Amino acid sequence: MRVQRVLMPDSATESWTVLGDGHVPVAPIERYLAYLAAVEKSPNTVKAYAHDLKDWFVFLAGRGLDWRSVALEDVAGFVAWLRLPPQARTGKVAVLPTVEHHCAESSVNRKLAALSSFCEFRARHGVPLGGLMVTMRPAGRRGRGGSFKPFLEHIAKSGPQKTRTIRLRESRRQPRVLSAAEAQAVLDGCEHLRDRLLFALLLDTGLRIGEALGLRHKDIALAERQVSVVPRPNANRARAKAGRSREVPASAERLGGGSPLASSSPH
Repeated sequence: MRVQRVLMPDSATESWTVLGDGHVPVAPIERYLAYLAAVEKSPNTVKAYAHDLKDWFVFLAGRGLDWRSVALEDVAGFVAWLRLPPQARTGKVAVLPTVEHHCAESSVNRKLAALSSFCEFRARHGVPLGGLMVTMRPAGRRGRGGSFKPFLEHIAKSGPQKTRTIRLRESRRQPRVLSAAEAQAVLDGCEHLRDRLLFALLLDTGLRIGEALGLRHKDIALAERQVSVVPRPNANRARAKAGRSREVPASAERLGGGSPLASSSPH
């Protein structure tokens, strides 16, 4: 199986599909990915889900399992399979205990989220998978002193909440922040003003890279010292993460003033 980029025939919108034997789309996955594209999910989201579901169907095929009648134990086996190096997933290669896991906890949880969404979608079409990945958890939590109710619990929803049946515990990693000297070194290393402006904008405004790459001249207001983030189709496939427009303040120096962070590179 492989993931293939496609263009929707009516709008030329980018999407993704999974091809199986004979380069034919895998029907259960294709219908779900088409649904995601129809409700205007990000092409990057559709691509990630396509890769995640391809892994699921490869796992099922290797064990002769039907996707319509899998059990929770099969999902647990899928998690263990994902953690193995690709060379060992056929079962023909022994894995030493010292070998690191191939997929990190965050990657496994993302794939499980994709699988959960796929199961819920297929359950709406009559396939009994709705309860495979999701269970209902009673409101509140249990602690040593009995029933625990968090602060302001009385104004929150008190009904049962959905929770995933399988989820790996992720270690919390603190993001590393560049020092002022490191940020300046990045800007000084840019050989073109265009690149320098891009990094200066990322530094000053906190824009996502897709938002910055989708900017146009009219989106930068020097007098008002602000940048407009506008969701729109872009030829370079850049895409704003949020579904609505917003204004982001920026310093005049970063947008083209006399600060060293916005001046031309000495190179």
